[in-house]
Amino acid sequence: MKTVIDITVAGTLRERINSIDSERIISELKINGTLNQADKLCIRQLTGTHGRIKVLDITNTSGYERIDRNDFEEGSILSILRLPLNLKTLGWGAFCMCDKLTTITMPNGIESIDNYAFNGCIALKSVSLPKNLKTLGENAFGGCVGLEEFKINLSNKNYTAFNGVLYSKDGHTLVKYPAGKTDMTFAVPDDVITIANNAFFMNGNIHELTLPNGLQTIRDNAFCSCTALQNINIPLNVKKIGKGVFRCCDSLQTITCAATTPPEIEIAEDDNLNVNIYVPLTSADCYRQSDGWKELKNIYGK
Repeated sequence: MKTVIDITVAGTLRERINSIDSERIISELKINGTLNQADKLCIRQLTGTHGRIKVLDITNTSGYERIDRNDFEEGSILSILRLPLNLKTLGWGAFCMCDKLTTITMPNGIESIDNYAFNGCIALKSVSLPKNLKTLGENAFGGCVGLEEFKINLSNKNYTAFNGVLYSKDGHTLVKYPAGKTDMTFAVPDDVITIANNAFFMNGNIHELTLPNGLQTIRDNAFCSCTALQNINIPLNVKKIGKGVFRCCDSLQTITCAATTPPEIEIAEDDNLNVNIYVPLTSADCYRQSDGWKELKNIYGK
C-alpha cells in the first residue's frame, strides 16, 4: 500500500502513521514537511529490520541536511530510497549494510559522501552520483559486489565516469571500479597516473588487468580481493605500491615489474603474498635487498 503523509507539525509522524495504518499494511511511503529527531527515529524504526516500509520518498522534507550512521538501521528492509533535496552530506557509514537497497536517488546538492557510506550495500547495481559532489570517502561503496556502474552529471567539477568506472575529473586518478562489473578484462586508460585506495576492491570478475605506461602510484588495497586476477604487469614508471595491494587475490600467479629500480612498496603482515615475482635480470638482487621487497619470497630475474 502506498501512502502520502504531509507533516504540518514536526514530531507528529508516528501519530500520523498510527492513525492511518492500524493494520500495518503500508509498505511504500512518501513524506512531505519538516521533520525533527522524533520523526527521524520513527523513520529508522519503520524501515529497520523489523519495519515494513520498503519504499521511502523523503524528497520534499526538511530537517535532514546530513544523514549519519544511526539514522537508518543496518540490515534495513528498504529497497528504494529517495533522499531530501536539501541534503548536503552522507556521513560515515550512513547506509552501511543496507543490503536490500536496490535504488538510491541522491539530490544534486550533496557535496560529501563519507567513508563507508554505502559499504556492504550488495543489492545496488547502478549509482548516479550528485552533480555537486566534492568528496567521496574511502570505501564509500566498499563491498558493493552487485554494483555494475557509476554515473555522474557531466558538469560535476571533481569526478567523471566512463563506461561505468569513476575517475577524477582530470582523468589522472582511477577512483573506483565497480565491484560487480562483469568484464573479464580491463585496460586502465593511458591518462591515469594514480590508482586510488580500494579502487578495484572485491571485484571477482577481472582475470586480466592492463596498466598504462604512465602509471606512477598504486595506493593501498587497490586490487585487494580481486579473486579472479591471475597475472599483472607493473609498468616501468610506477614509483610506489601501497600496502595490501594484492591481498586476498586468490588466483594471482605472477607479478612482473618492469622498473630497474625497485618501486617503494609497503608489505603488511597479513598480505600473504606468495606468488612468483619477475623483475629485470640485472635488478633481481636489488629487489631482494630493498625494503618491503626483501620480505617477499620468489623474486626472479628475467
